[in-house]
Amino acid sequence: MTNAVFTKPWNIRALMFLSLFVLMGCGHTTAKAAPTDREPSYALSPDTDTRLRQVISGRAAEYPNMSGFKLLETGQESFEMRLALIENAERTLDMQYYAIHDDVTANLLMQAAVRASERGVRVRFIIDAINLGEVENTFSALDSLANIEIRAFNPLTTKKQNFFERMFTRVTNLSSLNRRMHNKALIADNQLAIMGGRNLGDAYFEEFTNVTFKDVDIIAAGKIVPEISQSFDEYWNNKNTIALKNVVTPPQDLDTILETKRELAVNWYESLQSEEGSDLINTHLTDDIKDGKINLIWARARMDADDPDKIDDDAEVTGEDVSEPLLRLDQLLENAQDEFLIVSPYFVPMETGVEWLSELEDRGIQVKVLTNSLASTDIVAVHTGYEDYRKKLLRNGVEIFELKPIGGKQPKQRLAGMESPAQTSLHSKVFVVDRAAVMIGSFNLDPRSINLNTEAMLSIYSPAISGQVAEMFKEVTAPDRSYRLELDRNEGLIWVEGEGDERKVYYTEPSATLGRRIQAMLMSLLPIERHL
Repeated sequence: MTNAVFTKPWNIRALMFLSLFVLMGCGHTTAKAAPTDREPSYALSPDTDTRLRQVISGRAAEYPNMSGFKLLETGQESFEMRLALIENAERTLDMQYYAIHDDVTANLLMQAAVRASERGVRVRFIIDAINLGEVENTFSALDSLANIEIRAFNPLTTKKQNFFERMFTRVTNLSSLNRRMHNKALIADNQLAIMGGRNLGDAYFEEFTNVTFKDVDIIAAGKIVPEISQSFDEYWNNKNTIALKNVVTPPQDLDTILETKRELAVNWYESLQSEEGSDLINTHLTDDIKDGKINLIWARARMDADDPDKIDDDAEVTGEDVSEPLLRLDQLLENAQDEFLIVSPYFVPMETGVEWLSELEDRGIQVKVLTNSLASTDIVAVHTGYEDYRKKLLRNGVEIFELKPIGGKQPKQRLAGMESPAQTSLHSKVFVVDRAAVMIGSFNLDPRSINLNTEAMLSIYSPAISGQVAEMFKEVTAPDRSYRLELDRNEGLIWVEGEGDERKVYYTEPSATLGRRIQAMLMSLLPIERHL
């Protein structure tokens, strides 16, 4: 007779789960173990004689212990500058990104990287593994080419795990899935680098699409660039960064690789046939960099990036202590006297943040925040983590602005997950202190950036660049582009647009559809704030 203990479904599932433990030696193998067939490598010495060094060193000698910077305010300029750096690289090209899309501009940059590799440039690319899927086949083919190596940061599983190990890891290691590398950098010959908030794709460069992310990048030269390269090397050689061939099965035949190269070449050729694409590819910036014609502002600066081991489950997570960018921001504010400008598309201050910003107001520092409105955000869940703190911040003197959807168009709604906003969404991560120092990079003021993701920021001590960013803040928070939040006489939250006779007041989230409001209401009931 069959033993009754094995006849109930829940007992069968329990037996299967126990069997996994037995098959795996009562433990589990995850993607954390660094494969032995991966060689460490490091950035090119900044003293190596390259054309870029010759261009930069002469100017840098005039400004000892300083670095040169130029803001990249538009998507087009940001794309063209990346393309120019790739085309000017002679020895090394390092790229580190949270996401890259399979679209026109991203594939143009990948084609430029392939061309660089063919002229002998060593190309290294780190991508966060959670965003590998869209470009998995392309990257797998490129990784098979000479001089190109691609690694994936924090994959949940690897090819080296057997079926049971992968199943067990996916079930038991979900906390690892929630910890991502959000850093963004592109470095040419360890002489010029681009950092900021943009990922690689049409929406970020505001090309070939009507859905865009408004962002800010900055190009850096001189003393700061080896610091950016050092951070890249720490990630490249870290145990959490896995060779792509151990995550994705490499192409099994040469035809697959050749077809990928052909598709990239066709994308380049077809782009050249359009006015928009031709303007991007035939940029004068390539020659301007080669000829040293890029106007840079020279200033003191430093690089602050999280340790890649921040994502480990056994890492000590103690809020502020675990976030290098937040520590730097807090230090900048210690001596602040007048003003603190915050641009954070995902802004979830929580109670500690409300207290922190309120204390700044008590010191006489004017705090102004620009973030997404419910209508412009691409992640509704993040908005629900922010909305309950608005009244408290306003009562304590903090000024809040929310970006309008361009043209007042309402986004298409989905019941869950991420979605594309109408026309445009704020994506910049910028902080300005007293118009004397500015931080630019990937860090949002939210629990995810502080506790879960790795982030990187440049701190630049320059009234000139700070003033440029402050002027951008003023333009974007103007009544025609953002709502100004206020409290009415009954302490109710209102959204104001226009001024004087054109002043218009909204008493509910403006431009947000009923579907989006319902979605926000449902998500606000979930205990997810610390994961936002």
